[in-house]
Amino acid sequence: MKTPIRTGNRLSDRSVRAKIQQLTGMTAAEAKYACRATVRAIYEMLMGGRSVALYRFGSFHFRFRRGRTIRMNVSGIHHGPVRVNRVIVQPDKVVVKFKPSHFLSKKMKDLKPADVEHLQMPKKSPIHYTPKP
Repeated sequence: MKTPIRTGNRLSDRSVRAKIQQLTGMTAAEAKYACRATVRAIYEMLMGGRSVALYRFGSFHFRFRRGRTIRMNVSGIHHGPVRVNRVIVQPDKVVVKFKPSHFLSKKMKDLKPADVEHLQMPKKSPIHYTPKP
């Protein structure tokens, strides 16, 4: 079996299949089929306009986001005090939302920093405040 691919803090499809194999004793082909069938079923239910709730994990559902107009007054960076009025129009759209279950939320609240030390905290940019020496 190939080793799981890990990109940053995300697990690849192969990692999920390896975990399915480990937990259930399925063959690699069966785990691949089970993983893809699960994702396909979730996709088809969402595209059919239905919400999907997974026990002890959470639910996926569509949410309508109303379009909006953003007005920006932008000054030129290196061109002096010239100001440009810019209007950006964002159309209406539908987005998929995930709501974690009560069980998952409680487990996340119970985590301690030592439990997730393998996660990398985002680095602060140099723009942030630094105390004077």
